[in-house]
Amino acid sequence: MKRKFKYVPSNIDMKSLYNKLTIEHKEFPEIKVFEQLEDKNDISCHIMPNGRYIIYLKNDSNMTNCLLDTLKNPNCKCYPAFPHEYHNIDGRNICKWITCAIVISNILRTRCPQILFTKYEDAFNFTGQGLLLLPDFYSDIDMFNALAHELRHEWQYFTHPEWKEDYVMVNSEKDIPAYYNHISEIDAEAFARKLTSIVYGVDALNVDLQNGENLSAILDRAEEINILISDGFCQTNDDFLMTEDMLGYLRSILLCDFEAFE
Repeated sequence: MKRKFKYVPSNIDMKSLYNKLTIEHKEFPEIKVFEQLEDKNDISCHIMPNGRYIIYLKNDSNMTNCLLDTLKNPNCKCYPAFPHEYHNIDGRNICKWITCAIVISNILRTRCPQILFTKYEDAFNFTGQGLLLLPDFYSDIDMFNALAHELRHEWQYFTHPEWKEDYVMVNSEKDIPAYYNHISEIDAEAFARKLTSIVYGVDALNVDLQNGENLSAILDRAEEINILISDGFCQTNDDFLMTEDMLGYLRSILLCDFEAFE
């Protein structure tokens, strides 16, 4: 029977829930928050054909406790996942990318949207709607860069709303040059590549450009973005602070097998 219930994703800052979740668990399933759930549930489990599952939460003041209690003592109604939700990312890697999202959003001093995983090709931020999609087949360094890029779009939404006025969506190949030369894409890629270079200890600014990307513009914008590494929480309005603890934490979860730090 076709399910007719309409799920409405919640447009919220997930940082508080994600913080508590990553403190208590080193691996966990994908989490999605909605305004209401099917059959008036507060929490439900949605199972993919590969056995992985997604937890749906009803958005209310008790949802974090409800989630943590359920992870300790699983007991909620189960449904099949929708085909567009299928992916192959395991619980340990979900925890890793959620942790990175918390740290990057703290560096940017912006909110953390819902981080969702997908089998589709590209990362995407539904800016203003509180949803960020990550594909399940990127390498770690590409996934980190994509996450930083999309979270920079979250920062742009609140800091430079005027940048979206002439934004170009890619509907055909002829749209690609305008898309890659738009300030929001140049800025997001410059920030992401600069942060990736710092965290991974490599030059991520000059490699693997997508067809149509403007390297000169990305490098120029990267020069204008200041990411400070400090042993404390001193910062100005124009700079983005990464404390040594943040940097060490990111490297500890990302770089255990990465050649630059062997």
